[in-house]
Amino acid sequence: MMMSMQRERRFPSEVRLKLVCGEVEAVAHLSDVSRAGLKMNCPALATAEAGDDVTFRLRSKTFTGKIRWRRGTRFGIAFRPPLEHDVLVELSDGAALRHGTQRHMHLHHSL
Repeated sequence: MMMSMQRERRFPSEVRLKLVCGEVEAVAHLSDVSRAGLKMNCPALATAEAGDDVTFRLRSKTFTGKIRWRRGTRFGIAFRPPLEHDVLVELSDGAALRHGTQRHMHLHHSL
C-alpha cells in the first residue's frame, strides 16, 4: 500500500539546542526546522544511529524525536507529535510566524 506523505514547510534556523540521546548530553546546531522535524549538526553524537530517540530542551519545554538519517555529524530528526506553533516560531527565528503557519500541535512540558 502506497502512502501519501506531504512534506512540511521548512524554515532556516541557526539555533543551538540542548539534547539528550542515550547517555550523551550535547548541543546541536540546527540548520532547518519544520513542524515534523529538523536538520542538525552534532559532532557529539558519534555513536548515534537511525532509530535512536532524541530529547530536546528549549527553556522549560521538552520535545522528542527519532533520528531518521545520519550523514557524518549531520542528522535528520522526525518529531512525534509535531512541534507546537510557538516552539516552531522560536526555532525558526520568527520565520514560521512571518509565513503564516497554523497553530495546532501538542508539546510535552518539562517536569
